Amino acid sequence: MSLSTEGVLISSRASITGSVLIFDNGGHDTSRRHRYPQGVDAPSHIHLDRSHGLRVDWSDGHSSHYPIAHLRRWSPSAEARAARAELAANPLKVLPESSQSVETLEADSIERVGTYAVRITFNDGHRTGLYTWDWLRRIDPLTMSGDPS
Repeated sequence: MSLSTEGVLISSRASITGSVLIFDNGGHDTSRRHRYPQGVDAPSHIHLDRSHGLRVDWSDGHSSHYPIAHLRRWSPSAEARAARAELAANPLKVLPESSQSVETLEADSIERVGTYAVRITFNDGHRTGLYTWDWLRRIDPLTMSGDPS
């Protein structure tokens, strides 16, 4: 079941305060009970600050912080993957602007997708990428090297 609070779509296990959205697994031990695609365990806690970024606490004790611009750049959507491939092939390529021009990039909402991902909607209109737990691990700014695709 999903709830809509202050224009933000959240799961029934989420809470919202101002510009912050929090998912919590309720203290369940996801490391033993569930295995997710490609052997990646689900986060135990997800905290989104719409202007600063996403913090993920993983069930193995690791914590990751993803700035909003980093999440947008590494969106797993087909459109973003194609844009990254074009830039890799031709670094001087001029990419089209997003459908909505914004001064400051922010996350408008986050939505849990099943047991394996979240969808983030950005204020530039982008919302098509599913950030799987595996993808979030691969784009962790502290451990990422090169293109994680």
